[in-house]
Amino acid sequence: MKIKKKNYLSFLITGVILFIFMIEGWIHYDKFDWKAKFGVMLFTVNAIWFGTVLFKDYFTTFTRNHTLRIKNGILEFDKKKYKIDDYLKIKFKDQNISLFIWDKLIFKNIYFDEDEIERFLYIIKPYLKNPKIVTNINFHEIKPFKEGFFIKHKKFYYEKIEKLEIRIHRYYANLEAFDIYITLNNGKTIKKRIRKNKLNEAVILFINFKLAKCEDIKNCIDRG
Repeated sequence: MKIKKKNYLSFLITGVILFIFMIEGWIHYDKFDWKAKFGVMLFTVNAIWFGTVLFKDYFTTFTRNHTLRIKNGILEFDKKKYKIDDYLKIKFKDQNISLFIWDKLIFKNIYFDEDEIERFLYIIKPYLKNPKIVTNINFHEIKPFKEGFFIKHKKFYYEKIEKLEIRIHRYYANLEAFDIYITLNNGKTIKKRIRKNKLNEAVILFINFKLAKCEDIKNCIDRG
């Protein structure tokens, strides 16, 4: 699989803004006010630390492509090959992932988008020390059709659904998902998890309107 580079201009802009505020603070603070001096010094230390981390991440992880594949017990990352003698371990920090073979670091804090995370977990699942991680994180989409909706390959019909409940599930720092509890007319409840994003949020809202038998969605929104 390929992990695509992420050229986020906002990171660069944030660094420039921090630098400007740091200079402004040193120019305009009251030299006789120790609290103001301490505040400027604290901000400077934080700005330098944050700027260093930002600079390192921007030029080492965000602006580079990476390739990863596993075949016959050999893990290849950016043309370097590693024999998988033991289980793989992964660590999440938001959507930055670090990968280890036992205690050997393969890569650290590389940013994955949601599709890349899903593909990555699929590839490494057979080698994970804790394969439940893969089942706890899945980024399935929800797609409506005339009589109901799909979640991955599972089809649900509006006429067979008694109620639908949505809960926010947070895992691995700031990664979030929608947990969907679908109660059927026969009393059976099915739980599905999909990625939390604006598109899926809009689709869920649309489905709720359909379940409420609201054909004119605009009027339903206006009525609250």
